[in-house]
Formats: sequence, C-alpha cells, structure tokens
Amino acid sequence: MPIEFWKTNNGGWFWTTRSANGEIIADSAEVYSSRSKAVNGAHATAAEFEKWRKENKPKTPKAATSARSKPAAKRSTSLSSQTPATGRRGG
Repeated sequence: MPIEFWKTNNGGWFWTTRSANGEIIADSAEVYSSRSKAVNGAHATAAEFEKWRKENKPKTPKAATSARSKPAAKRSTSLSSQTPATGRRGG
C-alpha cells in the first residue's frame, strides 16, 4: 500500500494510505511541521500495524489427536488360505 504525502497551504505535512480501490484506509490525523516528520510518523504507524497484525493473526487449528485420526492397524490376510470362487477359508 503506497503512502502519499501532502503539503498544506501553510507548510505543514500529512500522509494518507489508500487501498487498491482508492479508498483511504489510514491517515496521519495530524499535521507535521516537516516532510521528514510525516515520513517518520507514517513508518511508525506502519510498524505498529504490522506488530498488531502478527499478534492478532488467526490461529490455525492443530490436527486432532483422537483415536479416529490414528491410522488403522493393518490386517494380515493370506490369499493362499482362501478358495478363489467362494472366498471361504480352505483347509
């Protein structure tokens, strides 16, 4: 998101940030005495936002550890002990 810096008629500076659709999503809410102070304010605000975003990131649920999530035990079947036509055990 680009930050735009603006100079007022009386020599002060402020900044705005716009979303992709052009809507203002953040502004300085104050007028700074110099452009460098406006830049510092904008960067400090961006850093605080990133810190907040990381702290409030949605948690991804961990995989359940119930019996259902464990793989089923393999059953041993011997094909040689079954008759091909009926599937009954021979013997």
